[in-house]
Amino acid sequence: PKTVERGRPLEQTLGAVRRRIRAYVAVEGFARVVAICCLAFWIALGADWLFEPASRVRLAFVVTVGLVTVVAFYRLFLRRTFARIADRNVAILLERRFRNLDDSLLTTIDHPELLKKRRGKEPADAQVSSSARSMLDATRREAREKLADAHIGDLFDPVPRRRAIAAAILLMGSIAGYAFGAPSLFRLGVDRLAGITDELYP
Repeated sequence: PKTVERGRPLEQTLGAVRRRIRAYVAVEGFARVVAICCLAFWIALGADWLFEPASRVRLAFVVTVGLVTVVAFYRLFLRRTFARIADRNVAILLERRFRNLDDSLLTTIDHPELLKKRRGKEPADAQVSSSARSMLDATRREAREKLADAHIGDLFDPVPRRRAIAAAILLMGSIAGYAFGAPSLFRLGVDRLAGITDELYP
C-alpha cells in the first residue's frame, strides 16, 4: 500500500519519514547491541574455560563485557535513534531516492531562507514576495503530488536490518541451547564469571 496519501501536508509526510527512519535505526541498532553482547559473553566464557584464570582476571572479563555493551548501546542505539533529523535532511533523502521530485521538495523546504534573502536585497519587496510566493506554492503542490505515488518503505535497505536480527537470534539461541543442553556447565561458567565460585571446570 502507498504510504503517502494524496493531499497529505508535506509536514506530515516528512514526519512520517522521520519516524520510519528512527524505527529502522532503533531495530537494527538494538539487534546489533544484543548480538555484540552475546558474542562478548561467549568470548569471556571461552577464555575462562580455556585458561581458568584467577578471580580478578575473570572480574576484568566481566567489566570489559559490560563496558563493551554500554558503548555499543550508546553508539549503535541511543545516539543514532535519537539523533536530530532536520526536515532538509529528510528532503535530501527523498530527493535522492525519488528522482522525479526534481528538487521541488528541497526548494519548498528551503523557501523561507530564500525569501528572506530576496526581501533584504531588492527594494520592490511586496512584488518580489508575491511573485516568489506564487512560484513556491506551485512548487509545493508539485512536490506533494509527486510524493503521493512514493512508497516510504523503498527508502530503506532491509538487508542490514535482517542480518542484525538474524545474528542476534542465532547468538541468543546458541546461549539458550547451551544453557538447556549442559545446564551444569553453563551454571558453573556463569558462577565463575560472576565471582561466585572458584571451582574448576570438570
